[in-house]
Amino acid sequence: MVKDSFDLYLKIQGEKTISEKYEIYLLNSTIIDTRKKAILEICKDENRKVVIVSTQSVEAGVDIDFDVGFRAYAPFDSIVQVAGRINRNSSKECCEMFVFEDGTSKKVYKKDSKSIETNDDASIKSFFSKKFIDENSEIKEFYDRVINGIDQKNKTLFIDSSQTNVSDIRNLFLRQVDRNVHLIEGDTISLFIPYNEDGEKLWLEYESLFDGEKCFENAISIKEFKKQLIPYSINIFNCYTKHGKLKEIIDEEIRYGFYYCENWSKYYNLETGLDQEEFKKSVGEREALFV
Repeated sequence: MVKDSFDLYLKIQGEKTISEKYEIYLLNSTIIDTRKKAILEICKDENRKVVIVSTQSVEAGVDIDFDVGFRAYAPFDSIVQVAGRINRNSSKECCEMFVFEDGTSKKVYKKDSKSIETNDDASIKSFFSKKFIDENSEIKEFYDRVINGIDQKNKTLFIDSSQTNVSDIRNLFLRQVDRNVHLIEGDTISLFIPYNEDGEKLWLEYESLFDGEKCFENAISIKEFKKQLIPYSINIFNCYTKHGKLKEIIDEEIRYGFYYCENWSKYYNLETGLDQEEFKKSVGEREALFV
């Protein structure tokens, strides 16, 4: 969809299609840190013509400046984040961003209040009825609706649950409090991708810190050493497979906080990141043989 939209944009401008004129790179959360940094440096080179196809990983903490952007419809704050990567340095006279509806918004953004407000049919119709967006007024209006929705929802929830939680705290029923009160839940798995000899050597050195009686003595060294593993590490969600949740299947093979991807080349590509379906298939086939 993005490629088709950009090709159409180039044709309108009287230029060649995307693949003939531009370098194309992919950015997502499963691309290793060193590769990601290299791509971002390429983007900053004013002498190169670059197209980035990215997931939400480009929305925050990425200092890049593009001339034109295309964004699938999403919560308004995500759209604004991408807009912040267009003419970021305010050095160009006219830059544009296009938002299109590809039907995925209701699947990708489901639970939080911003998504609920965004995916309301009236909100979608209202958004696409405007050719140009007044960013400041749209942001205020969007968050007013979101906050009002949260307030209405919390009134009932607070009245129903707050007294129970206060009573549990007073009586030190801490396990019950833990079950009822959650701030942020994370359910991820850290994968170690030994894509070169240095990565393999680094893992062996990391393993050696846990050997024998010196493990406790090495606690500080282990914490510091983990920083060296970052260029070879990615995090993925603990998703479901045909044989159960991923972490349940590979739990016994997760060592020292990481799953070591011995056969990484079957499902991992340095340019495109992790093929999650191939990874699940690889793990699932092994589980089926075991059963």
